[in-house]
Parts: sequence; C-alpha cells; structure tokens
Amino acid sequence: MDILGILIAILVLGILVTVHEFGHFLMAKISGIGVDVFSIGFGKELVSWKWGETKYRIALIPLGGYCKMRGDETKDRNPKDAKDAPAEKEETPVPVEKDPKAMYNRPPWARVLAVVGGSLFNYLFAILIFFSLFLFGYKDNVVTPKVTVAEMMEENVQSPAYAAGLRTGDWIVSVNGKQAESFSDLGQSVLLGAGDKLTMVYVRDGATNTADVTPILSKKTGAGYIGISPFELPIEPVIGGLVKNRPAADAGLKEDDRILAADGKPIATYAELTNFIYANPNKIVVFQIQRGDKTFDATLQLSSVVTTNNGVVTESGLMGIYPLVKYETMEKEIRANNIFHAFALGFMEANTSLVRTWEGLVVMIKGKIDVQKHMSGPLRIIQVTGAMATHASFVKFLQFMAMIAVALAFFNILPLPGLDGGHFLLNLFEWVTRIKPSEKVLTVIEYVGLFFIISLAAIVFINDIVNIIRDAVA
Repeated sequence: MDILGILIAILVLGILVTVHEFGHFLMAKISGIGVDVFSIGFGKELVSWKWGETKYRIALIPLGGYCKMRGDETKDRNPKDAKDAPAEKEETPVPVEKDPKAMYNRPPWARVLAVVGGSLFNYLFAILIFFSLFLFGYKDNVVTPKVTVAEMMEENVQSPAYAAGLRTGDWIVSVNGKQAESFSDLGQSVLLGAGDKLTMVYVRDGATNTADVTPILSKKTGAGYIGISPFELPIEPVIGGLVKNRPAADAGLKEDDRILAADGKPIATYAELTNFIYANPNKIVVFQIQRGDKTFDATLQLSSVVTTNNGVVTESGLMGIYPLVKYETMEKEIRANNIFHAFALGFMEANTSLVRTWEGLVVMIKGKIDVQKHMSGPLRIIQVTGAMATHASFVKFLQFMAMIAVALAFFNILPLPGLDGGHFLLNLFEWVTRIKPSEKVLTVIEYVGLFFIISLAAIVFINDIVNIIRDAVA
C-alpha cells in the first residue's frame, strides 16, 4: 500500500470518528448537557475558537476527535482531587456539582440520548452513503455466482462442495433460501457457516438441482470453507503479482506486464508460460514484454526449485510471478425509482451490514471463525481501507466506508465497560429503576472501563501487528 492509500485511510477513519463525536455533541446539546470542548483531531492545537459555552478546536493528529461533556469524568465532579482538571473549567463560573448542565445533573434520559448519539450518527452516516449511491445510481461489475469447485483439499480428501455434487461451472441460485446475486453472497454464508448445513440451489446445463453442503473450519483462513471460488476466465500471460528477490522482480518487471514471447517462442496463455518456465531451470531467457503501448525485451536468469514426488526428484524453473486471475463478471445498473425508494434501499442496506456484523460476532463467540485472524483494529482498518481506496472503484470504496461506519456504531454500543454501550446500560438502569448510582460506584465503573479500554486497545494493536507481519511473510 502506497503513501496515498495510507493518507486516504487515515482521512476516512478521521471522518468516521468525527461523525461519531459530532453525534455525541449534537445529542448532548439537544439534551441540555453542556459541552466544554469539541475537537476535530488529537494532540497539538492548531486553531480554536469559542462559540457560546463550547470551545471548538482543530488539532494536529487527524485520527478522529473527541467531545468533552461537562462533568463526564471523575476529576470534573471532584475538582479538589484533580490537579490536572481541564483548563476550560476555570472559565465555568458555576461549580460542576451545582451546574444544571453538568452531565450527571441532567435526568437519565438526557444522558441516554447523549451516549447513543455517537453510534446513531455513524449508522445514519452509513444510511446517507447508501442513500446517495441509490439516488444517483451506479454501475457495478459483480463477480457472478458461477463457481470453480476444487476436488481435493490439502488433507488429500474431497472438498465439501465436490463431495456434495457441485462441479465447476455450476451457477448457484440461492443459499438457504436467500437469493445469490453475486459470489460475495455465497462467501458470506460459507465464511460464517462452519459446521452448519447449507442448502444450495444451483443450475447446471439448464437443469435446477439442490445440494446440501456443510462448511468446515479452515485452519489456514480461520473461517468456513467448502472448496469453491469464483469461476475463472482463461488466464492470459499477464503478471498479476511479483515475488520479491526473485528473477522477475530483480529484472524490473511489473504487475500488468504481458509476456508475448520467450526466447522467440510466442506465448499465448499462462499455461504455456508456466510450462516454458518449469522446463528451463537456471537458464538465461529473453522475454518479450508489452507494457502499455510499449514493447521491449527483458533478459533474466530463471532460478529453480527441487521437488520430490513418490521418490522422483524434479528440478523446475522459477520466475517469481503470479498470474492475473480474472473472474466472470456481470454489470448491474442500480438506481432507485425516486428519493423515497432510495432512502428505503439505503436503510435496508445499512441494516444488512448491521445484521452481518452481528452474525460475524456470533460466529466468533461460537468459535466458528478464528478470532485472532479476523479481529481488526485501527492499523488493519487503515491497511484495508488504503488498499480499497487505491485499487477498488469509487463506489466500492464508499460502500466499504459505509460498512466500517456501521461496524463502529455496532461495537461502540455493545454493553461493555468503557464503551458507549456500557454507559447506555448504566443510565438506562437509573432511568428505569430511578436508583442513582453513588459517586463511588461511578468512579469504580469509570476506572474499570478505562482499564478495559486500554487492555482491549493493547490486545487489538498487538493482534494487528501480528496479522500484518503474517500477511507480509505469506
């Protein structure tokens, strides 16, 4: 991922967190809770201004921001014990404990609204993105639900899909009664369905058939697997990826380079290219390369790899390239009939993302996918978002941004200490029972939440590092 991708990813994450904090800000204002500071960004203050009771600031680090509500921390409610009390409090003429706009001097319903405002605005922001896409319309190239079926797995046993009767070229119509409009619809069901029977309706040679397939938990990916992949088009002799410190990369070849000939022999397919490479270990070869509108020769010495199969030792040539695999796609033009239809579609799409996020959490808890491999924090979100920004279409990028917004809304509202959901549960309890927690209880909950958040952040950060390193090595 290049620098541009990283910068775009940081900007996107910053926008989503700012939207979240603005939700807290607006709902606090509506609920009569004072807001001392609203900051876009963290760290050193670049510019600030005072408007009404609130100080607005823009800070150096663009990773989101924060909304400082009056009296929301222990040090605010006990200023005598807080040497590091915020400077903004000096400008507040009324002590926090007597200020009617202090958070814990407002009724529980007001605090509930202020707390849920962040997740609510993330969710509304996702609806807005989907709404805009449906309103203005877009064309989308989706991978068809036509599949390639692997016969055998690494354990030298038949794949679940092959054993159930599926074959390469089958077109999957539905999974458990849900229509499959693209391959991604299949992937969602399979990845999260380890151990659960999936009933697939498919078409082969014009006839409709049914197969029951049970995904297994893949040790490699940590998710469900049945042995299907998108249907591949004939592979052309185009470089789809390079291995570092191997002949092709060392010779300066690049992705999307087309290999026209090898030592004067025309190359028409990727299979012809691999056969040539395998048959010429350690040989110096002149390849004719097409890059854009230019054609040139590249001379490189192939390396080799030795393999043993049933006692037979074979030395094969090695170039260090991956094929450019293309899948069968179809173009879909998507546009709402009117503004009301667009809103309905946007709401349903956001709701679908929410349900999928919930299903992902459930299967993690049940152990049907590997938590360590699939849990993502800010580093991996930046990594994936940057890749989407620089390689995917603008529509796909916006859709991904909306899904991240939904995920932020969902995980922030979980009823856990330190998260918005934990505060929501506490204030909801007071609202329903009319039992107000003591200052001591609030302090304990606050410190437990702080410990939980710091611990979770450390775990997620370390996990991101481990996964990024593992992916790089792989």
